Amino acid sequence: MSEFFVRRPIVAIVIAILMTLVGGVCILALPIAQYPQIAPPEVQVRTHYTGADALTIEQSVAAPIEQQMSGVDNMNYMYSINANTGDMRMIVNFDVATDANVDQILAQLRVSQAQSQLPQDVNNYGVTVQKATTAPLMLIDLYSPKGTYDGIFLANYGYINLVDQLTRVPGISNVQVFGAGQYAMRLWVKPDQLAKLGITVPDIISAVQKQNNVNPAGQVGSEPIPSGQKFTYTVRAQGRLQTPEEFGEIVVRANPDGSFVRVKDIARIDLGAQTYNLKGRLNGQPAAVLACYQLPGSNAVKAAQGVRKLMAEAKQRFPADMDYAVGLDQTLSVTEGLRDIVKTLFEALALVVIVVFVFLQGWRATLIPLCAVPVSLVGTFVLFPLFGFSINTLSLFGLVLAIGLVVDDAIVVVEAVERHIEEGMAPREATIQAMREVSGPVIGIALVPALSALLLRPRKKARGPLGWFYDRFNRVFGSATHRYVNWSRLAIRKTFLSFALLAVLAVGAGFFGARLPSSFLPEEDQGYVFIQLQLPDAASLERTDQACRKIEDFLSKTPGVQYTTSVIGFSLLSLAQNTYSAFFFVWFKPWSERTKPEEKYQAIKANINKQLAGLSEGIGFAFPPPAIPGVGTSGGFAFILEDRAGKDVSFLSQNLKTFLDAARKRPELSGLITTFLPNVPQVFVKVDRDKVIKQGIDLTSVYQTLQTFMGGFFVNYFNRFGRTWQVYIEAEGDYRTDAKNVGQFFVRNANGDSVPLDAISTIENIAGPEFTLRYNEYRSAQINGAAAPGYSSLQAMNALEETFRQTMPKEMGYDYLGISFQEKKAQQGVSPTVVFGMSLIFVFLILAALYESWSLPFSVLLGTPVAVFGAFATLWLRGMQNNIYAQIGLIMLIGLAAKNAILIVEFAKDEYEKGKPLVDAALEGARLRLRPILMTSFAFIFGCLPLWFASGSGAVARRVLGSTVIGGMIAASAIAIFLIPVTFYVIERLFAGRKAAAETQKRESTKSPALVEHS
Repeated sequence: MSEFFVRRPIVAIVIAILMTLVGGVCILALPIAQYPQIAPPEVQVRTHYTGADALTIEQSVAAPIEQQMSGVDNMNYMYSINANTGDMRMIVNFDVATDANVDQILAQLRVSQAQSQLPQDVNNYGVTVQKATTAPLMLIDLYSPKGTYDGIFLANYGYINLVDQLTRVPGISNVQVFGAGQYAMRLWVKPDQLAKLGITVPDIISAVQKQNNVNPAGQVGSEPIPSGQKFTYTVRAQGRLQTPEEFGEIVVRANPDGSFVRVKDIARIDLGAQTYNLKGRLNGQPAAVLACYQLPGSNAVKAAQGVRKLMAEAKQRFPADMDYAVGLDQTLSVTEGLRDIVKTLFEALALVVIVVFVFLQGWRATLIPLCAVPVSLVGTFVLFPLFGFSINTLSLFGLVLAIGLVVDDAIVVVEAVERHIEEGMAPREATIQAMREVSGPVIGIALVPALSALLLRPRKKARGPLGWFYDRFNRVFGSATHRYVNWSRLAIRKTFLSFALLAVLAVGAGFFGARLPSSFLPEEDQGYVFIQLQLPDAASLERTDQACRKIEDFLSKTPGVQYTTSVIGFSLLSLAQNTYSAFFFVWFKPWSERTKPEEKYQAIKANINKQLAGLSEGIGFAFPPPAIPGVGTSGGFAFILEDRAGKDVSFLSQNLKTFLDAARKRPELSGLITTFLPNVPQVFVKVDRDKVIKQGIDLTSVYQTLQTFMGGFFVNYFNRFGRTWQVYIEAEGDYRTDAKNVGQFFVRNANGDSVPLDAISTIENIAGPEFTLRYNEYRSAQINGAAAPGYSSLQAMNALEETFRQTMPKEMGYDYLGISFQEKKAQQGVSPTVVFGMSLIFVFLILAALYESWSLPFSVLLGTPVAVFGAFATLWLRGMQNNIYAQIGLIMLIGLAAKNAILIVEFAKDEYEKGKPLVDAALEGARLRLRPILMTSFAFIFGCLPLWFASGSGAVARRVLGSTVIGGMIAASAIAIFLIPVTFYVIERLFAGRKAAAETQKRESTKSPALVEHS
């Protein structure tokens, strides 16, 4: 095949051009992502039970749905958060290989099976089932630079004008607004005024329900009617009310004297917010935070681009003194990281060209690998659409490493061709002869031999400074080659010592490998961190707000921070709302602007945590986002402690305390916190049902009145701004500061007399959970943390499990969540050691098939431990971890180290088969192939130097990968090249001796009986 392309070079060039063109077109159409599609699909089930506490929701809403959802096809796990705010959120995590649309349909079917068991209020509210991730892809912060608009206006501008449009952007599943709640018509009743007039809460509720309603009236003159009707008119009647003034005119009671008691007489009516327990801010200013969540399986980069485009267009319609900022964009780390990798590609190519030019000493020879590399790299993308691949970090890493491999092939061919040209052959014949010699180590090259035959000419002696450099370089290299051959001869003579050295290096590889911390993925600079703030249990939103302002103040002065988005009253870790939690999305300045040491990721995070440690109001800490976007809500680990016996909250609480006390003593663990809040001060209103029934009071009216007083009662809906909003009745704030004020509310007994609520109920101070977490139907507690400095995530997880076994009773269990679940799942699969071993076996079998020999592959692969030793020693010296990128580098090293060995073994084998003595054949192969080996090794090492010194987004992964392959190649090039002739000599002598004995025996057995007898 190579001879065909040598004789028909235009065919090879045309093929290369076509591959480049098609690959370029594919690049433009391929999706861009940080990783391949490895984030498992998730389906969220959400609903609301107004006025219900966490335990009530857990029992009446979460449990029925979970029972039906359990066992849905391809589910990894499910968990629900049931909060005192009345919210229930369930996340069902599916296997990564499933179709997110099918997962949603299956989840929807299971929810529909549970709906008959749900409370009527929940069914009336509705249960939403949708695909979504747990952490937002982007944050869009609407704010008023001059303070013209408050949080309610900003939030509802987002609801009315932006939310629906954003959800229509391809790749966005839903948009949640953090900040003031949606518009609601609020009827703020005054208990003392109600008492004077003898009006109860159920009276108001009934009046609003009857007079704020949809009232279809039909048509005048519609068929069937008597003949002669000339016109048909649609009749419209008073329907839903729209303004506070209209609601104020609702008649609550008609008095005997003909006067009316209207809502405005007993309540203050305004267009307020549906909820007041959330606040959003941007850099300390009131803001509406629009959290855009990615649709599982979609292209994150395209989704973010679509959001940015929509917001740029929407800004043209903003009212005066209103603007927006992108407070978070997870895809910027993707695009920045990919940009850095592309830059690394060009840097690597430039360094490789320099190395090739120095060794080959001519622009014609250098031009060949320079042409071959782009064709190979761009042509690779032709296959991406066929396999559903994307342009991502891992695929571009592969291209960076492939530069060295492609150049290796080109160098081997070019060097062999030039050697034959120097011996007097014509370029075409030299190319054909060279391809015959190197067809073993180099397979499938079309463009390189064609260009070699076209471009290479007998080398002319260079003059000037370049000629002086080449002379010095060649003399030094010639001397080094002579010494290399002598050392190799000595190594063959001292075979035992050589193999002892090989054994020592293999043991050394195991030594350093065992001491390297193992992990899944490194903690990278993704351009932002999270901050969780927790105040004492039951602290008010006002206290939390004041503490948040302190944090916002020092964040504004922290070097490297650009935006701080505050969500007061919410925790992303627990996904629950309460008045004493807050969450911050801290967005850094672009990577190119963060050049000072204090502006680097780790320095910023350490600075923030130092400031938070001095916060007296509560506990605050900064932590990284998840290593894989869309998998969990935080970096580090998420450990789930489960009560598998179904006991009460106190049982789980006590065991959690025991576990945490023991775990915090482990040196492998740091930053252990739990989201579980089991003993939050609460108020229990105990209604005396005997008294209620004895006095003929409607029990429903009692609870309606209590709900109205405590948290607001949802009545019905009204329409405005083209949307539907809710109507609530609630007591004025002055009456809700103390639970004892419940006595100011009255209900009516059977005789029509007003009875105060404190006459039929008692108030007790109790403690209970703020929310409950159920993981796979078990009540659970979530524990977040990270591996301590110097320890890996694997060591941290082992420490957690060992602590569990030492401290927990048999009624308890544990599991993992998010990225920790995926890491644990990966640990239970095929181990990296097995993958590495299988790679060696595959290489061995391919070499055996290639050379039709079972012995020759041993000569090639026995040097692999040297490369592994270099890789592990380098990682250990640089304080790095053995993670997935190191394992990718190790697999790469098998091929690289084997290729170096093949270059020597191939030529040594040919010389030996020509009749040379085994030692001389081994040394001749070493002498002839030292130059291409060093050329390819230096080209690869220099090409990977940008990975070694990487900075910016994704730099940790690049440094780990670069350290692995550079350390391994240095060891292979500096040590293994002396051992390869030895292994070839020993293996061939051992197997050749056996082969010769077998042939002799065969010849003896085939002698004729006469000859045997004659002898």
